[in-house]
Amino acid sequence: MNILIVNILLDIMHGAAKFIKKTKQTDKEGEVFYGRIIKITEYRKKVEEQLIQVGINSVDELKKVGAKAAWLKIQEIDESACINRLMALEGAIEGVKKTMLSDEVKSDLKEFYQWNKK
Repeated sequence: MNILIVNILLDIMHGAAKFIKKTKQTDKEGEVFYGRIIKITEYRKKVEEQLIQVGINSVDELKKVGAKAAWLKIQEIDESACINRLMALEGAIEGVKKTMLSDEVKSDLKEFYQWNKK
């Protein structure tokens, strides 16, 4: 392999390592995730991409907007946005899996979903 190509690849790898170290975060459970709006293990990459498409680029922005408003924005670009996505967004805000949301929160989200689904 050409030495120039090797050096370029090493520079890219070094830059990626610095980015990962710089963006390393932990959630409430101490799990590490890297510069992501939401953890990929719990929420699909598609949801994160949709959040970015609607202008929500960080966890802080998601918290400011709120799960309901974020879900409405996602629904504008994807009519298949379902109750599970809404609950996943709220779970991301609260730092828990959607199954761990309180019954009160789940009930509120279900009512909101019924009024706003297309």
